[in-house]
Parts: sequence; C-alpha cells; structure tokens
Amino acid sequence: MEITVRNAVNQGVKVGSDSQTIVSRFSKAEIIGSSTKILALRRQIRNATSTNASVLIVGEPGSGRETTARVIHQSIADDERPLVVADWLTSDNLSQSVSELMEEAMNGTLLFLDLHAYDSYDQNRLLGLMHAASNLSAIQDKSSLRLIATATDAIYELLKSGEFRPELFVRISELTIRVPALREHSEDVPELVGYYTDYLNQTENLKYRSYSTAALNRMRNHHWHGNVRELINVLRRIMVSDCAEIIAGPDIQPFLCDVEFAGKAAPSKKSSDSRSMYKLPYKAAKEVFERSYLLHHLRNAQSYTEIAKKTGLHRSSLFRKVRDHEISILPGGESSLDVKKGDDPWSRL
Repeated sequence: MEITVRNAVNQGVKVGSDSQTIVSRFSKAEIIGSSTKILALRRQIRNATSTNASVLIVGEPGSGRETTARVIHQSIADDERPLVVADWLTSDNLSQSVSELMEEAMNGTLLFLDLHAYDSYDQNRLLGLMHAASNLSAIQDKSSLRLIATATDAIYELLKSGEFRPELFVRISELTIRVPALREHSEDVPELVGYYTDYLNQTENLKYRSYSTAALNRMRNHHWHGNVRELINVLRRIMVSDCAEIIAGPDIQPFLCDVEFAGKAAPSKKSSDSRSMYKLPYKAAKEVFERSYLLHHLRNAQSYTEIAKKTGLHRSSLFRKVRDHEISILPGGESSLDVKKGDDPWSRL
C-alpha cells in the first residue's frame, strides 16, 4: 500500500516486563539536544504548529527530517488523528487514488518523504492532491489536512534546472524548516548518545554500554556524514560487539568510519587498498562499490538527469540509492553544506 504508516507515532515496541515504561518513553518522536541549533529548530516547530500551512522540511539524509515532521504532527494532533506517510518512491503499488489517500489522512497529517526524488509524474500527482485538499477545505470548514514534505538541498538544484515544478514548490513550502546537520550541533552528541543507548538497550535488547569522556569527545569531533542515523548505527555496532562495558577513547575509533565526502577529490588508493575489497563479504563489497560508483558520477555530472542517462538508473532509483548511502553532495560535486541557510531558492532559478 502507498499509505505506509497510520498513527505511527503511537506505536511502541514492547520488550520484557518494563514494556509499558518503554512505550511511554519511546513511542513519541523527540528532538534531542539543548544546543542553540536545536533550540532554534524547536522554535521553528512551534511556529509551524500555530498554522495549518504546508511545511517543507529540508536537511541532509539522516539529520532528522522525518522525526521533525512527526513532532509537528504530535504537537497539533491528539492520538486519534492519523499520521499517514506516503512514500511513493518505495511503494510497489501506485494505484492508490488521490481521494483515497486524502480520506485516509483526513483531519490528520499527510507526510511525503524525499520530495526531491519525485519525477514529473509524481510531482503532478502531488500537485493534484494539493488542489483537491484546498478545494475540500473551502467546502468543509471542519475538515483539515496538514501536508508536510521532506527533501534535501537537491530540490533547489532541481528547481534551477527546471526538473522540479515551481508551482508545486510554492504550494508545499508555505513554511520551510531546516534541520541542522549533526556536525552543526556536535555539542549535543553526548546527550544523543545517552538517549539512543537507552533506546537500543530497551527496544532491541542490546547490551548497555557506557562511554568515557575521551570517547564522547572523539564522537563530538567526528564529521558524521550520515548525521544522527550514522550515530545510531555506530552505537548499535558497539552494542553488538564484544567491547568492554565502558568504552574508552581508543576503543571508539574503529567504529568511526570516515568516508569520502563533499566535492573534494578522493585520495588515490594503492592497488593493495583496491584488492582489500575482495576480502570483504559480497554484500559489504557491493555496498563499497555502489557508493564509490555514485560518488564518481555525482562529481562528474551536472544534473541527476545526466547521471540517470549515463548509468541507466531511473531517477527515483538514483535518489533512493543516494539516500540509502547517506551521500550529501549534489551533481557537480557541490556539497549540500555549501547551500547557505536561509538561501532563497528563487535566486537559484
């Protein structure tokens, strides 16, 4: 089904005898941190909840865009109002009509993920849905439908190249919220480590670990290309390993895997480094190659359409792979970090 989640924020994971405590603590989406960046994000969320305007949430993969959307929904809706996530990019069934989708989400929130990956067909479908929702609101004063979408900064590049419809962008971004990359609020890393260590321990029954000050400092200084999602993955790998219960500074480094990033040319690798890939399990080697392949084409092409033609990948598949590999650069090698905060997308058309 296209409608992949209903009332997702109310679903908890029950583990052991303390399941009710776990549900009450982790069943709601939360914005974790107390830095200036996170306080600013919470202010943006509060402003968004004071109106029924559509919201576009922009940020790097793994930074917490979907979590931000869920927090907005929780702030304006009671437990009976649905949150419907329409992930058209990963759905196997595209037959769900606009009217059925609206009916499922009525009086709640309809969330569209990764808007920058929508091709012209999906853009037209979403624009049609927004027209229908607007007409319905005009007829039925008591009905409401909050529309939220997430995207990376790639959407601005698509606007500039004419691959994303300006009228759709205007309608879906009545309000825009930018979620900061983890490297922009690294002072929150210790708090995030504590929260997600508890979360993984209680919801996945993983062995609890504590961290020395040196280990936390190393994590604070890490670049976190994949943002909070990468941090969670690192914590999970540590918790399933045979490490000591208290992680010291030197212990953390093997888990912090640096990856190629931004538009900087990757250093040349010795043939022995290339051959080392053959020592990896097939799945791991495939992931290493695919990420390197995508980075190569992103650095050497000027648009996603050009990459799609060169690789034979459908553009939506290309976006999914970029998202799955947590790559944060645009075609031409431009880092998403280079897009200035508050940059007016219309100045880039």
